[in-house]
Amino acid sequence: MERYGDVKDLIFQGFLTERVFVGEDEIIFKSINDAEYNYLKKFYPRKSESVVDAHIFNLHYLYYSIFSINGINLLPYRDSVTSRGVKILAQLPYEAISKLMKILNRFEKRIKSSTELVEAYTYEHESRKNWRVFKLSNNSFTRMNLVTGMDKIGYNSFQEHWLLF
Repeated sequence: MERYGDVKDLIFQGFLTERVFVGEDEIIFKSINDAEYNYLKKFYPRKSESVVDAHIFNLHYLYYSIFSINGINLLPYRDSVTSRGVKILAQLPYEAISKLMKILNRFEKRIKSSTELVEAYTYEHESRKNWRVFKLSNNSFTRMNLVTGMDKIGYNSFQEHWLLF
């Protein structure tokens, strides 16, 4: 894997991805950004250490982490089908949800290691070239990478850092 692979994904795609098969269905999970995480904490708080509160939070966290199912990008429709998506996830056994949450926890390690590289990447020739493309794309990451629905999730801290440099 190239040195800046995850950094570039976090900047230009807006998230990291992990492909998982659940039965015959392919689900691509994405890392959630600070705005999404803060939204989840606000609307699905863990009022106590109860298993029920944790389970409800985890179901919503999983739902907000889904990028696509069987090649269909869910980001543009995510807000309009949240309750249905969470109900479907709630039908999974507790063990399956725990396993998926462990997979999503891998994102944290990758994000932490990318934090150390983001500033160095901003000075690379490739970064400056991509900056020009970004400007030609009317300052739109969606137009740069053709991933629809990015406007629904907001910028992450890597994108904000890159934009400031």
